[in-house]
Amino acid sequence: MSVDDLKAVQAIFGLKPEDVPDQFGVQGLAYNTFEMMKSLIVTNPMHYAAKVDEVISFFERRVTSHAATTYV
Repeated sequence: MSVDDLKAVQAIFGLKPEDVPDQFGVQGLAYNTFEMMKSLIVTNPMHYAAKVDEVISFFERRVTSHAATTYV
């Protein structure tokens, strides 16, 4: 997962980059992003259920677009 992927996930959940600490590099950013997502889901599961679907779709599109890539 790239930093761009994590920023896209943050945007889907309405998180601003400054809301998510990244002091430990990409791994820290990933951990903090998903911890914040988990916290949001717990506080308002019905609202964020659709956001989880958006994140899943985002990664499905990424996998599909990469699968169609051919290397010469």
